[in-house]
Amino acid sequence: MTAKITSRQKEQAKKLVGDALTSLNPSKASAQCVLASKDFQTRFKRLFIEMSGEYYTLFSDDEAIAWAVKYAKKPKAEARQIVNVRQQARMLGVADAVRIHAEVQPGCLFKRDIPQMGPTWEEFKHLQNWNFADPPTEHCLVSWIPVPLASSVNKNTPEQMAEVATFKTNIGLPAWYEVSFGNVNYVAGLALAHFKATGQDPFNGLWVRTDTCDADGCRLKLCWSRGRLRCGGWYWGEDRDSGLAVFVVGVVRALGR
Repeated sequence: MTAKITSRQKEQAKKLVGDALTSLNPSKASAQCVLASKDFQTRFKRLFIEMSGEYYTLFSDDEAIAWAVKYAKKPKAEARQIVNVRQQARMLGVADAVRIHAEVQPGCLFKRDIPQMGPTWEEFKHLQNWNFADPPTEHCLVSWIPVPLASSVNKNTPEQMAEVATFKTNIGLPAWYEVSFGNVNYVAGLALAHFKATGQDPFNGLWVRTDTCDADGCRLKLCWSRGRLRCGGWYWGEDRDSGLAVFVVGVVRALGR
């Protein structure tokens, strides 16, 4: 389990803010304007997340349910359905103590921010000029099983998509719950957060396809190699391969306030 901020660190933060205010020496009116702003706390949180790289925060099942109720405005009975993923994870040998949900903060870019979150192959310098959509994340909850879907190997892309759809139906996930391979940001963020929390990579020696494709139709894939997260491309959507699988990734988006 990742250690939380200490009392000493909180005191250090207070001192940093106090020193900054002393250096700026703003007027009383200016200081009050900032402190009274409804946006102050939100902007501070975004700055902290950007500087720390903490875009993905792992959640327990109960925390995931509470998030879906609060931010996605789902009734609690419906929100509880998303933890049906836990039952399947348990069957695949994932311990109940392993957190399989994560709150994703807005603004995370794959090329810029994912290499700051953990060990990546060449810090992803090799893919900075690749032409694929890299939109910033939205505020959402993502869930997965940190084991590739065993039935997805030796299948092409349409067959793997069908496997994911069958998975959603079989475990009783609600219709509004988005389930897919996961875009490259979500899969990478979950994998690195999982590695940080458990010390284990979730790939079982396999490459996994993602939802993300480049401008030429090459689908991005991820694996764990030599202690690092690695990203490559796979042009052949109709090909089947014994070393190429998929994760099942679910997404619940926060509704605007």
